[in-house]
Amino acid sequence: MKCFQSSLAIQLVLKRFKIKSQVILGELCVPQVFDDELLAPNWSGFWGDNHHVWLLTEFGELVDLNVRYLHKHPESQQIHKQLEMPAIWWNEITQWPSILRYFPQGPVEANFSQDEMDDFEQFKKHVSKTLEFVISSMAVEDLLFSPILEGTDSINELRKKGNLWLQRSAKLQNMTTPYPKIISDREQELMGIPLKD
Repeated sequence: MKCFQSSLAIQLVLKRFKIKSQVILGELCVPQVFDDELLAPNWSGFWGDNHHVWLLTEFGELVDLNVRYLHKHPESQQIHKQLEMPAIWWNEITQWPSILRYFPQGPVEANFSQDEMDDFEQFKKHVSKTLEFVISSMAVEDLLFSPILEGTDSINELRKKGNLWLQRSAKLQNMTTPYPKIISDREQELMGIPLKD
């Protein structure tokens, strides 16, 4: 559940800039894209008994900077080498491309054990200290930003710039590889479509 602690830390950073946000628990489905070009992409993510955590800001933005590390998840590393996907700071959550599926279940609060809470408090101190150092001693042009998906325009722009994850993910849009059944069912449920037995 590192995505939980990381989301809480990102919430702390946003709060420093007076941006309110909620930590959200839910399901995620994204392309699993491989380093080996001959391997067809497939679906990956968190559903069923596995959950993911992200932020929803007061402006209706979905912030999931942790997703760029999905390829490092222990279950992801058990198979062929995967490509890193871009982080997500999606501006318009009413419009999603077919390669990204988020299904929120609701807000979640930190309910850690005492040892986990102690570790998390240390982590928060480190994040705050690093943030203050960056603000006080660095210029914007000194910062390096990884690719971020902000909306459909950013997808097209990054694909044109040669982002392999996006280029190979596009194959899923043109293939007949369906979403996992639990994701399809969840989507139909949210759209009010009766599920077939």
